[in-house]
Amino acid sequence: MESQSSTENSTVAEKQNGNHGTIEKTIEIALQSHKLVDQLTVVKRNGMLVPFRRDRILNAIEAAWRAHKAIPITTPLSQEDYSAVQGVCAAVVEEVQIQALKGACLTVEGIQDIVEVKLMEAGHYEVARSYIIYRDEQKEIREDSPRNLKVLRRDGKKFVRFNPMKIASAIERAIRASRKIEGSSPAEVIDAVNVLTNKVVARAKELNHQGVTLGVELLQDEIEKQLMAEGLYQEAKDFILYRAERAAFRSTRVEED
Repeated sequence: MESQSSTENSTVAEKQNGNHGTIEKTIEIALQSHKLVDQLTVVKRNGMLVPFRRDRILNAIEAAWRAHKAIPITTPLSQEDYSAVQGVCAAVVEEVQIQALKGACLTVEGIQDIVEVKLMEAGHYEVARSYIIYRDEQKEIREDSPRNLKVLRRDGKKFVRFNPMKIASAIERAIRASRKIEGSSPAEVIDAVNVLTNKVVARAKELNHQGVTLGVELLQDEIEKQLMAEGLYQEAKDFILYRAERAAFRSTRVEED
């Protein structure tokens, strides 16, 4: 009997230790996820880099929820509605982290697409519809957006929409490569990217108003100028060399074709 009791106690202890280990692992994963969220940055429509903020996702989902159900902002959500909104938000944040771990560039538009998908996956089709309509209305309001500018591609045959996010991404990559930065971009780099992107976008709008055709090379020239204007000479030099390498590579491909 004593042997059986000892065995049972040992089994219980093992289960408790196993559960304890599982709990610790869950906490560790949760802490890692929280840390990752704190490190994420999002590219806004104007090309600016800003920290990822869960509360903005939550507010957007709640706003769509209230719009669909005609719930005044002063009226608290019911427990059922509150739980549903929190659940969708959690699903969006989880998907954002997955995309970030895959190396995807997080953008406002991309995150809003995820919100739509998660609302529909959870069966909240009418709320998703309200959210989609709201996005479309906001898009019409942004008539003065730089994204209305057109850029001539290198082939000289087709125009594409000007994308400030690509400007910001190019500048950030240039600075990170020049400084050999690994991991998340430090605050000083994000600040520099935002300042430079603002200047390049402003210059693009100015040139467009003057009737100048915007092209890829012209925009990259402007990035070089702004890097040097900000005193980032090494970064500008490395960007120039990178462009030369890419041009040589494209030339080689054309010759092979």
